Amino acid sequence: METQSSRCPPKDLVTPYKISVLIFIHQVCKMKNENRQRGAGGVGPGGGGEMAARTMPDEDQRPPAPFDSSAQKREFAILIIDLTQGFDADLQHLLSKIRATSSSRVFEAVVERIKEIGSNGISELMDFVQTLETLLVDPNHQVPIVQKSSVIGLFVRRMMLVFDKLTFSQVTTLYHDFRRYSSHLLMSISVDDEVGNIFDKTDVGAANETLPTSLRQAELFVTRQVALLQTNEKAAIEPSELQNLIKQLLVTNPNLSEAVTQLIS
Repeated sequence: METQSSRCPPKDLVTPYKISVLIFIHQVCKMKNENRQRGAGGVGPGGGGEMAARTMPDEDQRPPAPFDSSAQKREFAILIIDLTQGFDADLQHLLSKIRATSSSRVFEAVVERIKEIGSNGISELMDFVQTLETLLVDPNHQVPIVQKSSVIGLFVRRMMLVFDKLTFSQVTTLYHDFRRYSSHLLMSISVDDEVGNIFDKTDVGAANETLPTSLRQAELFVTRQVALLQTNEKAAIEPSELQNLIKQLLVTNPNLSEAVTQLIS
């Protein structure tokens, strides 16, 4: 007999979109850690302060910084909340946000890493997920690059836990879904080709993901709409569109009925 829990999706899911977000986070943290080890801080030339200038006077020898300015750092913090708590999106939409809020070094590194994982097989994906642990535990520093209780830390830990529970068959399916999601990048030759290709396509990788794919995302969506209806009704989704979204959400997330009742009451 099928139970209600077996019909409902897990609280959280690892999707190609979330793998891509993890790649973005990993590349930013990797560059930030390299700068920390060299004493350069997390901002490029002109943004590191007097101490960075004294510890690393030769700008040509500085490791690449993930951000060109303090403003980009603030934009990254806001973007991460959106990426980790919002809807899944197609790769074109995700990369456009990354390019708008990060340095060209980060954007190019993310594109290359997506391509590497999509081209080098399932083991590359599994190895990447294992490397995420180094963001949370750094033996070379008393303070790790990512705090476990931060927005990024909680997201990384959730994705690692969910991934660890996948069977090999499920990991294989996830990998093939990731290849489809990033298919236009995988067919490109150079970074320039990739950038032009990805932004010239209207159908990028898998079908556009405009709805939450897990119960957690669906709950966050409903909670936000409740808050907007109470505090800023003009910023909430139009009633007709909201009704259609709720119907679609309830198909895959029947446990949302209580939250939906609160939304429409």
